[in-house]
Amino acid sequence: MTSIQVPSAAIQVFDRGWVKDKQGNELSVIGSVSPEECQVLHDLVIKNQVKTVVETGIAREISSLAICEALSKTDGKLYGIDPCQGSEHNYAAVETLREFGFHDRFELTELGSEVALPQLYAQKFKCDMVFIDGIHRFLERSVDYLYADRMLRIGGILAFHDLHLPSMKKVLKMIRTHGTYELVQTPTARPSIPRRVRLLAGAIFKRRPSCLWWPNRFSNLLVLKKKAEFDGDFLWHRNF
Repeated sequence: MTSIQVPSAAIQVFDRGWVKDKQGNELSVIGSVSPEECQVLHDLVIKNQVKTVVETGIAREISSLAICEALSKTDGKLYGIDPCQGSEHNYAAVETLREFGFHDRFELTELGSEVALPQLYAQKFKCDMVFIDGIHRFLERSVDYLYADRMLRIGGILAFHDLHLPSMKKVLKMIRTHGTYELVQTPTARPSIPRRVRLLAGAIFKRRPSCLWWPNRFSNLLVLKKKAEFDGDFLWHRNF
């Protein structure tokens, strides 16, 4: 098995604080996944010998860079889905992958995930890992989960970002009713104790009970492992 290393390209980008778009303009990486989250995604690819990854919501995020660096060690490929990669980010993610020599590990689809994922599914596409980081509304995340689940192989990894949002917690509660996924602990992605206190205080202050439910100790990255196919009958339903 390939030994685990730090995703060096992603760390370089975090250290300098910017990426370049197609015209060479420097764009801030503030708001991207954290260095710790990049390390988790990178390690998941290598530990599970992942070959095929789908990611929704590329933007300027460095997650794609960390994933592609890991895929260069497993000889895999990342299928990125982002309708705004050109219109809003001027291909910053694509240019960063090219800068570090990982562009051959990446294929971009400039469609919304609600269109692109059903198209992949119709082609009988199968993958080892899906990272969902696109639109944060419950409806879109639910649709992303539906098709991700259908395309993931047993033992595959399903990861979500922005678990702090009530909509994302609702998606997780829905997934748990199916009983086909198990939680993967990611201690290195958990925030510091002071930040945990601030998150808890904010949830109480805003009167958001769902925000008090953090299955992985306030980690904003949710990682699940598929253990079975869902086999509910035609009228199956369970409250969540």
